[in-house]
Amino acid sequence: MKTITRFESWYVYSDGVVRINDGVEKVPEWSFENMEGVKEIIIPDSVFEIGTGAFSNSTVQSIVLPSGLKCIGDDAFSDCDALEQINFPPNVEYVGSRAFKNCSKMILKRLVFPHKVKHIGDQAFCCCDGLEEVVVESNPLTHRVRYEYEKGALPDISSDAFQECQNVRFFTMSLRLAETLGFKLEKNLSDRAFPGYREEGYRDCCTDVTFDREGHIVKAVVPEWIEYIPSKAFGGCRHLEIVAFPHGLKGVGDYAFNGCNRLSCIIFSYKFKIRLSKLTIRDVVDFGESNIVYVGKSAFSHTGFKHLIIPEQVKYVDEDAFAVCEALEKLEYGPSNIAHGCFSDCHSLKHLKLSGSVEKIGESAFRYCTSLESVVIPDRVRIIESNAFCGCTALSELWVPDTVHDWAWSSFSWCGGLVEVTVYTSDMSHDGWFDDKEYFIKNWFANSHLLTQEGVKTRPHGFSHLRYIGSHDEY
Repeated sequence: MKTITRFESWYVYSDGVVRINDGVEKVPEWSFENMEGVKEIIIPDSVFEIGTGAFSNSTVQSIVLPSGLKCIGDDAFSDCDALEQINFPPNVEYVGSRAFKNCSKMILKRLVFPHKVKHIGDQAFCCCDGLEEVVVESNPLTHRVRYEYEKGALPDISSDAFQECQNVRFFTMSLRLAETLGFKLEKNLSDRAFPGYREEGYRDCCTDVTFDREGHIVKAVVPEWIEYIPSKAFGGCRHLEIVAFPHGLKGVGDYAFNGCNRLSCIIFSYKFKIRLSKLTIRDVVDFGESNIVYVGKSAFSHTGFKHLIIPEQVKYVDEDAFAVCEALEKLEYGPSNIAHGCFSDCHSLKHLKLSGSVEKIGESAFRYCTSLESVVIPDRVRIIESNAFCGCTALSELWVPDTVHDWAWSSFSWCGGLVEVTVYTSDMSHDGWFDDKEYFIKNWFANSHLLTQEGVKTRPHGFSHLRYIGSHDEY
């Protein structure tokens, strides 16, 4: 075995591998600087510090850093242009200036700094072309308590720590830290989304965000002390894909997420610190997993949800709340009232399930849902307002219960594909609705190409069943 005698008391070198002996706590400054021939370095768990320039400009290709490592000194691995394989341990608190500068071959696409990190120096990762994502985890306590901001609560990260890392696409950190580092995030989100954010006791209690190089928010965590998301808080964040809501959130204000075209996933009711870096997109957005009782006007209009579940526990959903959700394909709805335009222009909506608790379908509620094929109106519905299903051109089948006593004109106008309408009624008059079936069709199904071909069938128990089977001859 070949050894270097002047260091034999604390490491062994053989066949391109350096093994540092167990019990060594610090790799000395400049100890392997300019060392040629070395390919791999094995460091024991006892090491908690790597000194200044320890491996600078060496030919090392692979290194495993110990889990207990806390300090990586200035220039520790600078100019190691052959370094490819390296891990980043979870307890690091200090990364010195130029520590990994010019490690251009380093295969570490995702770099995660623990919340314990206190310092990342100038040009620490400069020209590390392999990096694609940088995560600075925030302190879990800052999301559970309101504490007085103290100097040093935020890590000291140099603004040019990732200078010339051309392939870094995303950064994840607290909103407060992002602003401190000079990142210009879209639309001053902190001021709009979190009232009191800059007041004493709230500083650094801000949400975590993932954003791209242009400052577009991609992921966000609403902090635990928020009970209501204010009007227009995230409105227009067109690159936002995932947002996490805390357990205590009760309401979402008007236009809060309006225009977030790519928002397709909400993680509901987290109770403890949630790591943005671990969030993945889910296809179903289920408000039943939350404690939300109020959704404001146009709160989620122009978003990218695909499957939406809104149970009865959500007491009020305001007008246009989910309008123009172009990707929405499936909807399950439970609250008693469907407000004006609530799901209008959801052109991909094909599957609609209304629960038995629905009592009113508001004006233009499903207007121009052009993929909707069939509708079953629940038994408790009493009111269907004008244009409720106007322009649902794929709608071919409709079932209406006898509880509907207020059925506005043109509720199903311009439903050009409507072929079969089944109307159940125990009172054939309904204020004259069905006295003239031709009049009924012309007004309630205007431009829907229906003809009366079958009249009234009287059943033995006294319940009457009206069925209109249509043709495509215009009335």
